[in-house]
Amino acid sequence: MLEIFSCSFKIISKNFNSFLTKNTGKVNLPKFEKAKKRFEGLDTTKPDLIILLQGSNNSIIFEEAKKAQIPVIAFLDTNTKLSLADYPIPSNECSEDFLAFSLYALLKKASK
Repeated sequence: MLEIFSCSFKIISKNFNSFLTKNTGKVNLPKFEKAKKRFEGLDTTKPDLIILLQGSNNSIIFEEAKKAQIPVIAFLDTNTKLSLADYPIPSNECSEDFLAFSLYALLKKASK
């Protein structure tokens, strides 16, 4: 039993030493460092507004937006609760033409 323990301890210490940098003794985690570098420049401010084109399938987004106090404009089917969104727009979510026209009108109005 002691042999198994000493053998596994050698394997663990050998693998752990590969994560230590030789000069400083600090832990080096390459995957963490790569991910940290990749997301370094992202802006983490919260948005002023969320616009949902298919609100009936996104109940989690409504909950998260209410917690973060972010207003939501949502295009909702008529069989969906309109109280989910701060600014509901009753519509047929399947109509791509209507969604494109409404989004164009909304963005045009917002840019003025």
